[in-house]
Amino acid sequence: MIGRTSALIIAVALSLVLVVPPALADPQDVAAHVAQEIISPFCPGVTLHDCPSSAGDDMRREILEMAESGMNSDEIIDALVAERGEEILATPSSPIARILPALLVALGAAVALFLMARWTRRRRRDGEPGVPALSGAEHARVQRELDRLREET
Repeated sequence: MIGRTSALIIAVALSLVLVVPPALADPQDVAAHVAQEIISPFCPGVTLHDCPSSAGDDMRREILEMAESGMNSDEIIDALVAERGEEILATPSSPIARILPALLVALGAAVALFLMARWTRRRRRDGEPGVPALSGAEHARVQRELDRLREET
């Protein structure tokens, strides 16, 4: 269990993380983050961060200037979306589009668990292939041997 001192330290650390405004972040870091969050209009299917074109370089400089002026990554992304449209976003803005992959993974896991449970039940019911089931007399003999071994040790 977490002691009071540990809980206080955790609370202070979390409050510092949550209270420090993103504007205090390094403009280079903000610009790099934004470049990873948007699709390059010059290199289809590639984030601006990975786009090798000179137009991509110009856009990255423009984003850096916005960050140096004090804009945080959300404000820069909002400005770019307003200028170029939602299709510039590397991750969909719709909550359903963000949740759908997680739902599909959960559904796949549920189906896999169901199939594994069904397979396990069937193997238990049918017995292990290649391993014959023990008759009552054989089971009693094995039990006697186990008891004898336990007595010897």
